[in-house]
Amino acid sequence: MLPWAGFLGRLVEFLLEGLGGHGFDRDPDYKKFTALGLLKLHDSLRHHENLIRAFLLAATPFLSNAKPRLYRTAFSNITYGGEIATPGFQNGLRQLHSVLMRYEPKVAMLLMGKARSQGGSTTSSFLSPMRNELVPTEHSVFAIGYTAPSQHLLSYNFEDMYKTVAEACWPRQPEKSLGWAMKYSPTDFLLDLVQSSLIEGVIQADRLDQLKELYYPLETQLPTVTQVCDRLNQFVLENFALTDLLHVNAERTSTF
Repeated sequence: MLPWAGFLGRLVEFLLEGLGGHGFDRDPDYKKFTALGLLKLHDSLRHHENLIRAFLLAATPFLSNAKPRLYRTAFSNITYGGEIATPGFQNGLRQLHSVLMRYEPKVAMLLMGKARSQGGSTTSSFLSPMRNELVPTEHSVFAIGYTAPSQHLLSYNFEDMYKTVAEACWPRQPEKSLGWAMKYSPTDFLLDLVQSSLIEGVIQADRLDQLKELYYPLETQLPTVTQVCDRLNQFVLENFALTDLLHVNAERTSTF
């Protein structure tokens, strides 16, 4: 998921717009559920921000000709760190999707996967093609295999997809459109978008040209990831209290 952090950050930013202005005090349990989902997204994105910094730091000696190649240990740790951080993003996204279904059904439709009757799941599976891993190679001591967003995806206007999804279920009212999509939609819009515009790449440990194809896009995405993490942090601080982050319902009778 590392090469996709900028794309995911922009998606989260768009989803926050959908949550903005909604009061969560009407249902304390839902307020807690929202806070926990946002916290998971923040922690995962912040972890990926740190992993990008680690990647750039580990790659710089080779890029500047101070080292003859990349070294496995640092990149093994980075890929492992990404594996640990990814489930948190998935879980946070599912929770946020549930919240949007209640407060902003039009935006929730953007995260809708194929209907279960079509072999899909309630929330989009668009994270599944995203990878960053060490792969076997005969040409170098090790290699990094990855998928990354194209420039089209990095600058994608989610407002356009939001309209496309809405039109696919038109002319139903938002709440009815959401119910229809959950039962019958044959399309996972976000997954289709990602699969149609991703880039597949490999970085051999001694190939500077291949390294540059990932190094510079990550360097460019880093400020966006930092900005979105800071905004998530501010949103949580302004809308929730510490007690909202406790893993119990309002009556303290069960955990989430």
